[in-house]
Amino acid sequence: MNVVRALAVAGIVASLVLVAPQTGAFTSATADRSVSASVTDDESAYLGIQQSPVSVAGNRSQEAVLLTVTNRLPRPLDLSVHITEHNPNSGPTVARANGSARLGAGGESTVTAAVTCGNSTGSETATVTLDASGDGVSMTANRSVAVDCV
Repeated sequence: MNVVRALAVAGIVASLVLVAPQTGAFTSATADRSVSASVTDDESAYLGIQQSPVSVAGNRSQEAVLLTVTNRLPRPLDLSVHITEHNPNSGPTVARANGSARLGAGGESTVTAAVTCGNSTGSETATVTLDASGDGVSMTANRSVAVDCV
């Protein structure tokens, strides 16, 4: 009978161990994770931006290329362009560089503006804002472009 009793006690102890709540579990944990992002030059970025020198001679107005934009993503991008001048009363004026375009994968487009020198000489800096968006991606870039009247 002692053997039966010992087996019964062992069975009860084993059942209690299996049914007892786990005490080694946890509900939350914290860990440090590092994140790094590489920044690249405009010439090799997903949205490639190449600035063009702008120079207008004398008392003239001309259409000038400010930037060339290249889509280096494998999907199309919708591009929106806005321009502002820092001080439009002290030199050349830059206008009509606002608009939008759709750039296919690998596509390229130029940002042009009407530059008017009038009777002025000197420089003006125009800020061009590019907003690009596509399937799962969006980016914004601001570029300052110097416009010279010579």
